[in-house]
Amino acid sequence: MATGQTFAGLPAGGGSLGGLLFFLFLIALVIVRRIRYAVRGRRYSTGRVISYPVIYLILTIVTVVPIEIFNPIALTSLLAILIGFPVGYVFGRNTSFFNQNGALYFKRSPYILIIWLISYIGRLFILMEVGANFEIAFIVDTILALTTGILLGEGIRVIRVYNSHHAGSPGDQGKAEDDEHQLGLMKEM
Repeated sequence: MATGQTFAGLPAGGGSLGGLLFFLFLIALVIVRRIRYAVRGRRYSTGRVISYPVIYLILTIVTVVPIEIFNPIALTSLLAILIGFPVGYVFGRNTSFFNQNGALYFKRSPYILIIWLISYIGRLFILMEVGANFEIAFIVDTILALTTGILLGEGIRVIRVYNSHHAGSPGDQGKAEDDEHQLGLMKEM
């Protein structure tokens, strides 16, 4: 492997200080906002609950796949998404719902997101500044994929908890019974 190149043939380093500082500013902004929402709570929306983990999944795949395409063994790190999903589903139990100003809010654990962000920043740093060390990149990719799976599982669990609570309210009892009836019809088919 030539000096100054990553294992995928991409140049290592070469970023300007201004570009790096701007990138670090954007990452810091995202971290602060995500942690604030995790700690203070965020207005519940099914689309919001699932869209952020899907965005994290896309970012993970876009970061890992193009770089690792020349090394299929490294792509196995993405299998950690499947391992993380049930772990996240269990973590989803710890999400709390509360009413504020007549709107439903929810809080999730900020720790999973912090681990994902650290591993994502680490992966980008490996790509931009350090170059390629296959073992380190593989470990960071695996942690990134694992926490992505955890975020997806947690999001699904939050939606299921909301739906079970929402279906249990008196005004929606008929809808819940209709959903159960439709599920029964689907099973018979």
